Amino acid sequence: MNARASLLRNIAGNWIGVGADAVTGVVLTRIILHAVGDAPFGLWVLVSGLLGYYGLLDLGTRNGVIRYVARHNARGDFESLSSVVSTAVSGYVVIGLAVLVLTVMAAWQLDHLFTFHSAADLAAGRLLILILGTGAAIGFPLSAFGGALEGLQQFVRIGVVQATASVARAIMVVIALRLGYGIVAVGVITVACNVAAGIANAAYVVRRFPEVRIALSGVRRDTFATLAGFGVVTFWVAVSNRLRFESDSLVIGRMIGLEMVAVFAIGSKILSYGTEVVAAMAGVFTPALSHADALGDHDMVTRMTLTGNHLASLLAFPMTVVLFFFGKVLIALWVGARYELAYMVLLIIGVPMAVYMSQFGSTRMLYGVGRHKALAKILFFEGAANLVLSIVLARRFGILGVAWGTAIPLALTAFVILPWVSCQSLGSSLASYWAAAQLPALVTVAPLIALFGAMAMLRRNAGPVEAMAQLMVGAVLYAALVFRRFQKPPAAFAH
Repeated sequence: MNARASLLRNIAGNWIGVGADAVTGVVLTRIILHAVGDAPFGLWVLVSGLLGYYGLLDLGTRNGVIRYVARHNARGDFESLSSVVSTAVSGYVVIGLAVLVLTVMAAWQLDHLFTFHSAADLAAGRLLILILGTGAAIGFPLSAFGGALEGLQQFVRIGVVQATASVARAIMVVIALRLGYGIVAVGVITVACNVAAGIANAAYVVRRFPEVRIALSGVRRDTFATLAGFGVVTFWVAVSNRLRFESDSLVIGRMIGLEMVAVFAIGSKILSYGTEVVAAMAGVFTPALSHADALGDHDMVTRMTLTGNHLASLLAFPMTVVLFFFGKVLIALWVGARYELAYMVLLIIGVPMAVYMSQFGSTRMLYGVGRHKALAKILFFEGAANLVLSIVLARRFGILGVAWGTAIPLALTAFVILPWVSCQSLGSSLASYWAAAQLPALVTVAPLIALFGAMAMLRRNAGPVEAMAQLMVGAVLYAALVFRRFQKPPAAFAH
């Protein structure tokens, strides 16, 4: 299988899992929100966001596993490859034990962290933390096998397992809610499905790749040092991403209230679904770029990076256009018209987020070739600025202030800093950087903007049915434009 076919197959495999997650997530959000109410749903978002910080304890190990599994596989060094996975699993076991301790402490002190209006909400919050924290502790060692599969570019397998777990979770959550169970049951089902998916990935690695031997003898100090050296930088990227996109709900929960957490989460969740679609496409480039870098093929690294940016732009730009013109209708159909304020969150964060997503090929390149230290610095300062601005602006402007606190630093990263750092790594000029990826995508999406703009002027208050019809017409037009563009192979595979 040639490079182009392999990447396209991996992208499709990733989209299987992400698509299932997105569809079930959209459906379940509406069902859970209306079944349990604003406060319990806000509690779910708050606890999930709080425990999401456990991901920092990964210390960048998973990204190190992906990078070095890909490099050792490219060179046929299966002894070193086995050592990477064995060392990662052993390290994750220790981290899992630490997570259990932190979970008990967080549950104990929960009433000191957030304001609860009833003893029932506090009890449910503590139980949720214990359930989700236990699941996180079990998931850490299993995640090493997921990273190994990514390094081996087994994205189709990962996608199928992820999709199966998502669909199973959705079915069980709906049944549990219909039987009268609440948000705690949602947590139990979520943990069970995630753990089952992790076990399935681990079993596949052991069975399908016998050359990958998991053993205590493979746990080596030098391998640990290698993973730690790569991972410490990735850790700061993870810290920064938590500050950038997950601190908002904590600020709102602390300063405004659980109900507004739910409203903000609706807008941010829509953006996160779009981000996951683009990230799933770009994620397959990381091991491929590591593979090319291991072979010293700098030209391929450059071509693949710019092609990744172009593909990301072709996904991010039209999604942003759709949210701009139809976001209000989509939110009303999804969760109800009373959450219309979430549309303003979309408008404020949407444009800088789209430009940032359009450069996911660049961020993958920085990981793939081991130059992600600059990315860590950029995102950390952006995250810190996000947190400070969100706190300051929340006092006066509420959740819209929090949205602006996210958007302003994100715009600086997307429009100025990340392009400059990427050009330094690729040896490219800013003009050629934008012209190779984002500019052609803007040309492709321009007719879609014109179509939706004309429709909006003719029908300012289109109903749901009419809006869906307009979306279908736009989808057909854009698909035709993209198909025409790809009559010529992408630049990364021109040679």
